[in-house]
Amino acid sequence: MKDIELYFGIRRARQVSEVAGRVPNGDAARLMQLLTDTASGDYTDPLLVLVDTLLFEARVRDAVSLSLKDGERAEPHPEADIGEPLLHVTGPEGTRIGVFAMFAPSEHGSLTAEFDDEFLDILPRTGSDAVILITCVRDPGYLAALSDRIQREAGLPVAIDEWRPRGESRSLRPSLDRLADTVRATAVVEPRRRDLEAGTVEEKP
Repeated sequence: MKDIELYFGIRRARQVSEVAGRVPNGDAARLMQLLTDTASGDYTDPLLVLVDTLLFEARVRDAVSLSLKDGERAEPHPEADIGEPLLHVTGPEGTRIGVFAMFAPSEHGSLTAEFDDEFLDILPRTGSDAVILITCVRDPGYLAALSDRIQREAGLPVAIDEWRPRGESRSLRPSLDRLADTVRATAVVEPRRRDLEAGTVEEKP
């Protein structure tokens, strides 16, 4: 019986995911509101949370597509797990910005130390040069703490984008531009710093 329940649970999740990927951005919010209004249980019902999360991820993918400039491309990662971006935005110079869909409107916005540790263990292997963390709920400090660790331990610049109060998507262009500029500046500064430390160039007064 448990195997049957698991099978139908996985199949239902896949069906919801397929629907979420086809729902236009504005209709996604209306669909979630309809499901919430007609639900007999609490908003935290597992199915509602699943639908909400998948619709949020669909809105993030749409926002990335609408935010791309000429020469940029989106690389989706459908099976992304902890520490792996939902997709990468790759610039013409090869800069890869990892975009993470962190908290849907129905989530509480809290992270555990174990989550952060696993996130920081996996992230350096993803080939990301910078990170965007997107949340639909107010950050009580968890994302800020994760952002600090990413910058300190992985050496990557981070942007936190808030889509509040109901997860309305916004352009990612400002964050993409700022992070790309930071990565470019770092690419210029770091080689010179290493040369200065090695004594191969002289520091100008």
